[in-house]
Amino acid sequence: MAKAIIADFDKGNVKPLYVLHGNEPFLCDTISDHILAHLIPKEARGFDQIVVYASEVTPSQIIALATRTPMVAQKLLVVVREAQNIKSYAQLAIYAERPSLGTVLVLNAHGDIKEDKGDKKRFLKGAKANGVVFKSVAYRDYQIDPWISARAKEKGLSLETGVATLIKENLGTDLTTIDKALDKLILSLPEGKKCVSQNEVLDTIGISRSFNAFELTKALGACNRPKALFIALQMAKDEKANPIQAVLPQILNYFVKVLRYQGLAGKCSDVEIASRLGVNPYFLREYNAAARCFSSQQLASIFTWLRYYDLMSKGYYGPLPATQALYEELIIRLLP
Repeated sequence: MAKAIIADFDKGNVKPLYVLHGNEPFLCDTISDHILAHLIPKEARGFDQIVVYASEVTPSQIIALATRTPMVAQKLLVVVREAQNIKSYAQLAIYAERPSLGTVLVLNAHGDIKEDKGDKKRFLKGAKANGVVFKSVAYRDYQIDPWISARAKEKGLSLETGVATLIKENLGTDLTTIDKALDKLILSLPEGKKCVSQNEVLDTIGISRSFNAFELTKALGACNRPKALFIALQMAKDEKANPIQAVLPQILNYFVKVLRYQGLAGKCSDVEIASRLGVNPYFLREYNAAARCFSSQQLASIFTWLRYYDLMSKGYYGPLPATQALYEELIIRLLP
């Protein structure tokens, strides 16, 4: 969809209003940056290209900028970054119904602009009728490897087998982070070299990203003790971001769903199981694998240990151990 919008723009089908939002900022930024790079000639950008941040302007000021007359270029470009910070859509809703044809107004939000009742709903309706509304959707885990390979190819790189997976495992699924890492790889390679090996990725990118409870539960569910230990110890390094008191309930919730999956498997359709668990059907493969890995007796033991470490982390059994030691002991208990 992002590529289609850019292709349409390049064909000269330029809309007066672009509303870019959703939970994958990279895709929104890609469209916004392309418009910034190609709409206004370089010599006219000082006159007819304006970039502001939503937290620094009011809706009325945005409209005042958008209704100005171009001075040099054929059109005026106004880009509002971090548009998720716009507080009121009353005036913007009116503007969206009759946008200035001499202006291209781009609202780039890092997050959803939810189609609530009232002004916001009216604004999005007008924007859809008279411009482009693009909602970015974060890629799922299985979509990241192909995206990395395709993005690397766009940049003139060829990745050896396993490199895309290695990049994902090291950096996670944030497309902006991955894109910057690919640029870093380009700069680090000898002149003329285009094929990237796993060693070059490790030497250039390293393992320095943040991990979270989602990745930890995924490793636990796969009975991958080395990976679970590694993730847990990385999380322990940032105790403020990963307090174990907040992580333990997430692990508990995960294994409760595994137990429920065991009780529902073979009795209900996948769609119904996913609905009852409150998860996307895509994740049923993960719960199926975990349900095969753990017996009901092992799950009961896990629940006991999680309660024990929850109380320990709150000081019920004496002085609180170091976070790293607590995480390490927890993983050993859960995956003996």
